[in-house]
Amino acid sequence: VRRLQEEAQRGIDDTEKLLRQLESRPLAPKDLETLRLAQGLVEQARKALGGQEYERAANLAAKARTLADDLSTRR
Repeated sequence: VRRLQEEAQRGIDDTEKLLRQLESRPLAPKDLETLRLAQGLVEQARKALGGQEYERAANLAAKARTLADDLSTRR
């Protein structure tokens, strides 16, 4: 359980860091929508983590990270 909790926390933290970097970029409206969606997933992941739903938190963070990674590779 502890490992899953740490994995979820690390996923949330890493994704938030990437999202903050992306916020400073000029984004197309579609990309901005994707950024907001990823931020919403991170928020849900934080709530799940607070509710001790570690697997759900890790899954939400992973989905947010996938969106953030996709945005970060776009030019």
